[in-house]
Order: sequence, then structure tokens, then C-alpha cells
Amino acid sequence: MKKSDKQCNKAFRKVSTFCYWLQTSDLFLEAPRNASYLSWRVKNQIISLMGDAIQKQIFSDISQCKYFAILADETTNVSQTEQLSLSVRFIKDTKVHEEFLFFVPVSSTAGKDLASTILTQLSHLGLNLEHMRGQGYDGASNMSGKYRGVQTRVKELYLLAMYTHCCNHVHNLVISTSSQLPVIRNAMATISDICVFLSRCAQRVSIFQDKGGRKGGWGWG
Repeated sequence: MKKSDKQCNKAFRKVSTFCYWLQTSDLFLEAPRNASYLSWRVKNQIISLMGDAIQKQIFSDISQCKYFAILADETTNVSQTEQLSLSVRFIKDTKVHEEFLFFVPVSSTAGKDLASTILTQLSHLGLNLEHMRGQGYDGASNMSGKYRGVQTRVKELYLLAMYTHCCNHVHNLVISTSSQLPVIRNAMATISDICVFLSRCAQRVSIFQDKGGRKGGWGWG
């Protein structure tokens, strides 16, 4: 076995041992000495249990606050599989929480198909869609379109699920557009060069921290 594989197995075993909330930690703490639980099949089963436990806790938090909003975005992974990421936002203890739920493969990126996938997956998870009060996506026409976008399809069924253009995507558009201006593009390039210059020498970082009046950090701002 390679050294890297041994290190990964050791780390995995430690993580699994500390997951007492899974109610399976005794299997690791009291298992026979020849029981490693490190085969790929067992690892996948344990990871699946962890995911189920996390989702169960998220659903419990949502049920306590009752209302929630969804965030969805489509992307292509390294294996060229089109997939949809789905997250939820809700209030817990007067604070806004945003939790990732899952990735789901999709064969079509049409608005009606993505909307159907989102609603079906949420229903399967046991969420009451009547309590959905918001939905956030990027500005692509299939997601935010006024007539055939996901937000329109969802709102036809759940009128109170108000659509909001995802703030992260808005910021990305602002930065992308602003970077077309020479003065901003040059400023960003200068900042990037400064970061590279400082990061290549610990002594430079130390001097920069002293001049910036902060210890243990880069002293930005």
C-alpha cells in the first residue's frame, strides 16, 4: 500500500471515530483488531450515513423555523456530467443559515425540466414546499426567465416563493464588467503582482505585517 493511501485511511478512520452523532462510532471503537472498515464499499456506506445524518439535522432545523428559501445552480463536473447543486436558506436562532443539500445529475437544462427536478427532489426529502418563501438563481434565461424560466415555473405552483437574483452572481457580473475598464483592470493586476511578490518570501510578509500594524495577518484594510 502506498504511503499516501495509508495516510488517507488513517485520516478516514479518525474522522469516522469522532462522528459520535452517527450512532455507529462503537463499531470503530469496539471492533475486532482485524476489522479495518477501509474497503471502498464500506467507506462509501459510511460517507452515505454521514450525509444522511447531516441532512436529517438540516431538515430538523428547517422544520423548527418552518419557512425556507432555495438556491440552485447548474454546473458541469470534471467527468462532463451536467449537474444541479441545491442549497437551502433559513433562520435559526435569529441568524441566517445557508446549507448545501446535494448534487443531482440532470439530462436537460430547460427551465421546465430543471424546475421539475428541483421540486421533485425537495419533495422526496420531505420538505413542505408550501412553506417555500424564496428562490435564488443566476441570471441565465433558463433559470430566471420571465416566461419559461425555473423561477416562473416554481412560482406558478408556489406563489409566495419570490425570486431573487443570486447576490454572488451579481457581484461576479459587476467585477467582470468593471474589469473591462483600464483603470480597474490595471489596479487589479497591480494588487495581484504585489500579493505574488509578498507571498514568495517570509521576510517580506513579516515586514509588511509590521508596517501594516497587524500581527498574524496580512494587514489588509
